[in-house]
Amino acid sequence: MKTFQLFFLSFLLTTAAYSEYLRTIQLGSFKSPQRISSELSRVKDFANSQKNIVDLQKIWDFEFKTRKSGSYYVIVAEPFRERDVMQEVIDTLRLEYPDAYPTKLDSAPPFKKKEPKSEAKLVKQKIVQVQQELVTPPEVIEVIEEEPKDPLFGDVSNKESQEVAEKVVEEKQEEVIKEETTLLEEPKAEETQKREPVEFSFDKKEPELQKVTTIQSDSGVYKILFYVTLFLLLIVTPLLYRYKRKNVHCKDRESHTIDLFNKKDMEIKHKDSFLSHAKNSVADINNFTNLLLEFNLSTIQKDYIQRIRSSSEHLLNTVNNTLDINKLKNGTLEIEKSEFDLNEMLRKVSKIMELEAKNNDTVFQLKVERDVPPFIFGDPTRIRQVLINLLGNSVKFTKGGNITLTVKTLYNYTHAITLGFIVKDTGIGMSSEQIDDILAPDAEIVDGGTLGVGLFVTKQLIELMNGEIKIYSNEDIGTTFTFSLKFNLKR
Repeated sequence: MKTFQLFFLSFLLTTAAYSEYLRTIQLGSFKSPQRISSELSRVKDFANSQKNIVDLQKIWDFEFKTRKSGSYYVIVAEPFRERDVMQEVIDTLRLEYPDAYPTKLDSAPPFKKKEPKSEAKLVKQKIVQVQQELVTPPEVIEVIEEEPKDPLFGDVSNKESQEVAEKVVEEKQEEVIKEETTLLEEPKAEETQKREPVEFSFDKKEPELQKVTTIQSDSGVYKILFYVTLFLLLIVTPLLYRYKRKNVHCKDRESHTIDLFNKKDMEIKHKDSFLSHAKNSVADINNFTNLLLEFNLSTIQKDYIQRIRSSSEHLLNTVNNTLDINKLKNGTLEIEKSEFDLNEMLRKVSKIMELEAKNNDTVFQLKVERDVPPFIFGDPTRIRQVLINLLGNSVKFTKGGNITLTVKTLYNYTHAITLGFIVKDTGIGMSSEQIDDILAPDAEIVDGGTLGVGLFVTKQLIELMNGEIKIYSNEDIGTTFTFSLKFNLKR
């Protein structure tokens, strides 16, 4: 009774722990059966070359095979009944097949472990083998072949050989039966030796009664413990099943999100590398156009080259904005500080904007006050990018009007200065809702909206340089952008 109860408890525990976990690994899908057979042989060759997979297959029953999924054929490895086994196999397979991924398996045949055969079964098998061999004993055949046949008494020699063969068979059968009986009787003999003789004493009745009662009380306590554990198992098993199911779901979801994150990271890196190459190419075009303008060219040639330079400057600015958006989202954008000529930078920006404004029949003016120092410490690339974004927005929405860029000193200290930049146009203007969208602290790029890429990047760059941007606009009157930045001066 005790052994049966222990077996039942162990059976419940094992079924509660392993009944719900079944997984499969998918390695790839192919359309033609010829391709799937060749790929399956390659997968099996790779698996046989890995010692850990070969060792696991000796214990567990998973195998590599193909399965039809719709109009495709899929290579799978299944079934996996342990998470550790599945994880080790998929980690090894990903060395050769990085796209392998696990999925849930609905059903699988029951797992049967190979049990060692008992000694009695082995002895019976030996007896059967010996009996099969004794049907045509080689010794008898040799005797029959070696004996010469007498023409008169040929039958007598055959009878004698048959009698000899029957005797040999009987002797060997008796020997095998004796060995079997000795092997089967040995444990019984040991048990009889271990048993002690029972002594019956009519004077000692009370101790024997006490032993019987203690055994009965022990069996009653054991029954109570058995039913209590059975009741607890009935309550705990569903809870364990739900917890394990949630845990498996969370781990699968976590691995899926990690894979998605790695893919997105690779896409961003590829995009950044492509844009950086495009930036270098556009910068080369811009440098070559600047060199061409230094030669003695005709008016038409200068006009064409200036248009090429203006277009390359706008393309370079667009590429920089796109790269800066990715850096702003990742938090990797840095502001440099170096000494540069402010007047030279403003002169190059004004040349680009004059040509753009001329195409829209718009007049562009640059006003720099006298107290503005020519050399300051800051990031010339970012300041130039901000000015081109704001002036480009004004040129885009102003036709037949005026655009003015004014630079003036707001605060002047011993080793630092605060400059104000004012971009004013007479374009179509903006509504108050559009201004609120641009100046919102959580503003983002909206596809098809009024907030463009250039204004979004401009706002973020000014805030990174510890500045502040303000917008004043009226519809059909114009827009004014103002921002201030603090710069260090040469000591």
